[in-house]
Amino acid sequence: MNNHPSIGSDVNPTDDEGNSRQRRRGASKDKISTRRTWTVREEEVLINGLRSLVASGWKCDNGFRTGYLAQLKFFLLRAIPDCDLRAEPHITSKIQV
Repeated sequence: MNNHPSIGSDVNPTDDEGNSRQRRRGASKDKISTRRTWTVREEEVLINGLRSLVASGWKCDNGFRTGYLAQLKFFLLRAIPDCDLRAEPHITSKIQV
């Protein structure tokens, strides 16, 4: 009989903002990193923002023009005022430019 329900569990605890705490492999047991998980609404707004940038001429042959990250962040803040996503590292890691 196992008296420790957390042993062997693969579930990461999450808070109300979609952040999950994960232990890094090879790291000491005291170090816990926080990884930001996007909500469905945030992803939808990001996709709509990218579509809007493409439609308004921000997309060039080799990618987006300089300043597109600031435009996306502004787009997110207009749609979700309490959004805490930043251009770097959140948006860049999500779209993998």
